[in-house]
Amino acid sequence: MHAVQSTEASSLAQARAENKLLEKELAHAQKMEAVGLLAAGVAHDFNNLLTAILGYSELLRDALRHDPLLAADVDEIHKAGERASQLTRQLLAFSRKQEVAPRILDVNETVRELEKLLTRIIGSNIQLEIATDPQLPRTKVDPSQLEQVIMNLVVNARDAMPHGGMVRISTSPVTLDAEFTRHQDGTAPGPFVALTVEDSGCGMTPDLLARVFEPFFTTKPEGKGTGLGLSMVYGLARQAGGCVAIRSHVGLGTTVTVYLPLASEDAESASVPTSEETAAAAGRTVLLVDDEPGLLQLMDRILTRRGYTTITAASAAEALEKAEDFCGAIDLLITDVAMTGTGGVDLAQRLLLRRPTMQVIFMSGYANAGGGVGARHQFLAKPFAPHAFVQAVRQCLSAPPAKFSAAWGKFPTLAATA
Repeated sequence: MHAVQSTEASSLAQARAENKLLEKELAHAQKMEAVGLLAAGVAHDFNNLLTAILGYSELLRDALRHDPLLAADVDEIHKAGERASQLTRQLLAFSRKQEVAPRILDVNETVRELEKLLTRIIGSNIQLEIATDPQLPRTKVDPSQLEQVIMNLVVNARDAMPHGGMVRISTSPVTLDAEFTRHQDGTAPGPFVALTVEDSGCGMTPDLLARVFEPFFTTKPEGKGTGLGLSMVYGLARQAGGCVAIRSHVGLGTTVTVYLPLASEDAESASVPTSEETAAAAGRTVLLVDDEPGLLQLMDRILTRRGYTTITAASAAEALEKAEDFCGAIDLLITDVAMTGTGGVDLAQRLLLRRPTMQVIFMSGYANAGGGVGARHQFLAKPFAPHAFVQAVRQCLSAPPAKFSAAWGKFPTLAATA
């Protein structure tokens, strides 16, 4: 009798411990989701501002070619804006709101291509070891993001070993079971590619370890890091359908493993051929809609300089009113997706009912904000350079007229930051 009671008490205690662990993991997942939404919102607003900063600095740089000193100053402004746009891309990667271009690749090959660069980055007092599994399956991920993941993890390892040590990069095929993946929100059990970066550095306490994936959280001295490296790693893995695991012990070092799902060979999609860009016909009218005044003025200035007729509106309501009053044809609508009041998608739907052959370019600081919008229409991610903006307009206007349909779906990315 006592043995049965003891077994029941032990089972109850184990169940309570598991429940507490699940509650803790749920609270952490909810916290990370909230931080991700905040990060994405900040990145979106900054992308609006950066589009204007980069655009006006590029126009000013062109106008100051005769004055090398002033042109050099403007170059520095433009470079600072580009560095800021890199930070917003890292924020969007963390929040899984970044447009990516995944393709099937060999992680081993990516590691080998980066080996020389990584050796220079870590310095002579740190030994770099690479152990790749020759039978490693392929995965599907954005190549540039994977390179950034490896770079961030190695730089973190280097900074944890100021007096030297060892960094080991390894790859291996693994199978994650249900017990492991149930603690990784959104990851299904099955075969994965494991990319591991291990160091012999100072390690982290459990309190620090619990916060390492939060944006802007860093253990590095002021000016030595942005706190976005590991958050970007976390975002990439989650966006690819994988996850990240991290182990660390004070004085013994840290091990970070990124798990990426396998890619089926038949998932490799053929590249879509693109037609040659043609010059836009004269007399084209473009309706520009954005609630960011500086960006609206910049787009208007860029297009009017090139001979386009433009109509500007700071809201969907103003755009609808001006379109109603305009007697001629409106060839193209360029609108932000997320605006105060009526958004760009609803605006486009209303205008297309009256002007079914009008082309549409949607813009957003969220680089994947195209979900749920017309498949025949285009998307422009902020921030963008003036020449990329003009190219997007020309490409859109040279395409066959789109026919309005109530069936809205995913639309392709047309241009990105230059």
